[in-house]
Amino acid sequence: MEWPGFVSLISAVIVLVGILFQVAQQHRKAKAEASIQIAATTISGYSALCKDLQTQHQNLQDEIHVLREDFAASQAEIATLKKQLVETTERYATEHAAWSIERIALKAQTAKMEKRIYELETCQKSEAL
Repeated sequence: MEWPGFVSLISAVIVLVGILFQVAQQHRKAKAEASIQIAATTISGYSALCKDLQTQHQNLQDEIHVLREDFAASQAEIATLKKQLVETTERYATEHAAWSIERIALKAQTAKMEKRIYELETCQKSEAL
């Protein structure tokens, strides 16, 4: 075998290996860049999701705060209504007792008046005879 042909062949193989190495590096670099881009896109998506979740969390916290205030106001209103119910019940009991006493007195007075009317009618009939 001739040395110059062998050297040319070796040189061609070295150049080819170098080209293949560069192509492999470019392929790895492109693959790595694509992986990095996918990871960056994924991270951006997670970041946006986190921001949305933080916003939802804050909105829920605000809503809970409003609901707690409404609950406190409702509890105060319930306490006021219970107090009014007790007062109304007591007033009714007092008025009912007074009305019962007055009713008994009116019945007694009515009975007296009916008796008096009967006596007057009886007296009138006996005078007419």
